[in-house]
Amino acid sequence: MKVRKTWKRLAAASLAITLVCGAVPANIGAFDLSRSTSVVASAESEISISNATVTMKAHSAKVQSVELNGTKLQKDIDYTVSYSQTDSDGKITEFSAPPKQTGNYKAVITGIGDYQGVITRSFDIVGSGYDGISIIDAGQGLHTPSDEHLFLIFDKKQNTKWCSRVINSGVYANRDSDWLLFEADTPFAIHNYVLTTANDTSRYPGRNWKSWRIYGSNSEAAADYTASYTEHKVTDIDEDIWSLVNQVSDDTVLQPVNYTEFAYAVPHNRIKYKYYLLILDDIVDTTDNIQQMSEIEFNAALPVSVTHVDAVPASCLNAGNIEHWYDEYNDKYYLDEEAQNEVDEEDVIIPASGHSYGRPEWKYDAKNHTVTATFKCENCEDVQTVDATITSKTTSPTYVKEGKKVYTAAVKLNGKTYTTNKTVILDKLTYTPPTITYLKGDGAVKLQWTDVKGAEKYAVAGFISGKWRILDQGEGTSYVLKNLQAGKEYKVCVATKLNGEWFTDPSNAIVVTPKLKPVKDNPAVTYSKGNNAVKLSWDTVEGAEKYAVAGFINGRWKILAEGIGTSYVLKDLKAGYQYKVAVSAMFNGKWNTDLSNAITVTPK
Repeated sequence: MKVRKTWKRLAAASLAITLVCGAVPANIGAFDLSRSTSVVASAESEISISNATVTMKAHSAKVQSVELNGTKLQKDIDYTVSYSQTDSDGKITEFSAPPKQTGNYKAVITGIGDYQGVITRSFDIVGSGYDGISIIDAGQGLHTPSDEHLFLIFDKKQNTKWCSRVINSGVYANRDSDWLLFEADTPFAIHNYVLTTANDTSRYPGRNWKSWRIYGSNSEAAADYTASYTEHKVTDIDEDIWSLVNQVSDDTVLQPVNYTEFAYAVPHNRIKYKYYLLILDDIVDTTDNIQQMSEIEFNAALPVSVTHVDAVPASCLNAGNIEHWYDEYNDKYYLDEEAQNEVDEEDVIIPASGHSYGRPEWKYDAKNHTVTATFKCENCEDVQTVDATITSKTTSPTYVKEGKKVYTAAVKLNGKTYTTNKTVILDKLTYTPPTITYLKGDGAVKLQWTDVKGAEKYAVAGFISGKWRILDQGEGTSYVLKNLQAGKEYKVCVATKLNGEWFTDPSNAIVVTPKLKPVKDNPAVTYSKGNNAVKLSWDTVEGAEKYAVAGFINGRWKILAEGIGTSYVLKDLKAGYQYKVAVSAMFNGKWNTDLSNAITVTPK
């Protein structure tokens, strides 16, 4: 490492100016806001604010609150704030906006709306040796002399100093920490600051600073800061408001010498703040209850002092840099040791590459129904395991085609989504033929069957001549078979059309038969003679399916003819011979064998 330093001070930076004259309180530790005058205005409103409590800092124009009888009044609704200043000749100048120039002022709080009256509060704006910077508030030793008060650390004069003390208070640890709150008109970032030792530090080396903190903020709430203490140390810093800019603990830079500048770098700090808070935590010698410092100057024009920075390759998470030289006091970068070739920070920084993950490894946990994805960086050993979100999409099976359930596991890493799928095949639906029942009717039966889920149509089939034949089809779950013969059995089944195909399973076939007809007496028979013939005649019998003519031959009845008519001619008979005949009616497919209606006929 090569370090090149030159400590000859250059001209002061643009922030440094001569302290503007103005009245400064002798005791910075006790701010007195009691100086006030209340004036009652016209009685157009009902409530006077003359007894209201006004809260504001001694060195800030901001009115923090106005309370009356426990009620917090609202600015621009209950009151307005304006400002005035009286010069040495008694001339009064009024301001509508908060003043920022050094001087003594009055805040004028005027009641409006439901309130009337006027309250004034005195305050002073304390300037500094920095253009555009004003002190808001501070805390220091109770017995600090008026010619060694805290504001003198900002006056850019080495022959003055801030010397904070508490008489007879014991060791420094038993007194409150000193602090300083100031505001910049234009926010700035601190790159360095220079502390200048006091006129007699060599005689009183224990008064040098040992530990301190500097905070920055852009919150308007920062202007209302008031220190509170734990064992006399400031510990109540609200991190939502304040950010630590620089901290020095157990300092070894300051030396016991008089009127000497010591520079402190705040490297790589680019954050600009409007409000700054300096807290002095400790001094070198805690047996001495006095601390002192002549001057503090921010962003001083320090000479170039570069430090060699080796090249560092970038990694997945960490930025790298090229070889360069860095001036930490002025926050500047150079490409050469002589500091002739200045570049910007981004010119020397190599951005972090970020992790490069390939496709993940998927792990399925069937027991817990979970999926995880493990990513491994291709450039380092980083491993990321991410729980997946699982969704599914089901294609239902049919009677003719398998279904499937596709599970999709998805994870997101670095803005990219990764997915994997797993498919589970769902078996075809098993066809179960409908269960058939029937109701008997006269010459008919009514078939009924159970509904098959998803059925498009049904077909009624009959077993005819050894083969199944479709008799009819439709969408209902019942059907009437007509023109059936009583006493005759018919074998039928129901087929189902599913997914465009017919499913015929005759295992559901049943045998049906219509109602049996009542068996009635055979008809009475008459005849008329003819040559070698006789004509038999009879009346119809209700319910008869057909008739048969029977002859008694050789001691037994024999069917000679059958049909549906009501007459029949017996031919080729011998004249003069007697023949015994009868007519039988068929019911339910069976002949009525009661032939008591038999007659004897004789042809011509």
